[in-house]
Amino acid sequence: MFRMSSLAMMLVTGCVTETSTEVESCSLTLSPPDEDLVVGDEVTVYGRPFTALFDSSIRFEQTDASLVDVSRDECALCDTCREQAECSDCETCDVCATSCETCIESMTLTVPDLPSGDYYVVARNSYGLSTPTQWSVVNPEPDDNSDP
Repeated sequence: MFRMSSLAMMLVTGCVTETSTEVESCSLTLSPPDEDLVVGDEVTVYGRPFTALFDSSIRFEQTDASLVDVSRDECALCDTCREQAECSDCETCDVCATSCETCIESMTLTVPDLPSGDYYVVARNSYGLSTPTQWSVVNPEPDDNSDP
């Protein structure tokens, strides 16, 4: 019969630790463009909360758009206020409404090469996803210069 010493038992059971991390998840807001998007054009769209280029994406149904930039301009005062008021990044923070008026969050993308039509578009970053919104894409037909 095998007997484990109490020291060995403490070593085996004493190393168990439990770690828990809380990850915030929210629905991003993404304002659709005012006009149809033209394939190949760079377009800037606005919303929140945005993070950084490395963890962001915008997808037109099954096709990823190429992101050029993710920007948070004039947001330092807003970020400081939200931190002091203990507002999460995902919630509307009424206390900081005035401080956040100048904060502009945007993503600049290149419209992917898709056939003309309407597409459901979703933005994603480390906070979560936006609700799918329908955007119109125009793919201009190439000029046919073969006619005399």
